[in-house]
Amino acid sequence: MRDALASLDGESKVGVISSLGARGDEASVPAIAALLASGDQQIARSAALALGDIRNSAAAQALAAAKPVDPAVMRAVVANSRSTPSSAADTVRSIVS
Repeated sequence: MRDALASLDGESKVGVISSLGARGDEASVPAIAALLASGDQQIARSAALALGDIRNSAAAQALAAAKPVDPAVMRAVVANSRSTPSSAADTVRSIVS
């Protein structure tokens, strides 16, 4: 499924991103993290939510490094920091301080 990310767009891409996050697919973190910078707000937001669902330190670091400027993506990042393990959550929370 993660191999399909590069060839998809729109709702199909959002669906795959969401599925990878729901599965907790840690190997997909780099590919999903790259989508945080997408010009498509829905894809960037889905990427932020998926990284929050994966809940590991690599996902949290990707979210913290992204420092999204889009308010919807930022809300997704902050919301996910509440459900992330404490050390990873600290990393995510650093983007709003």
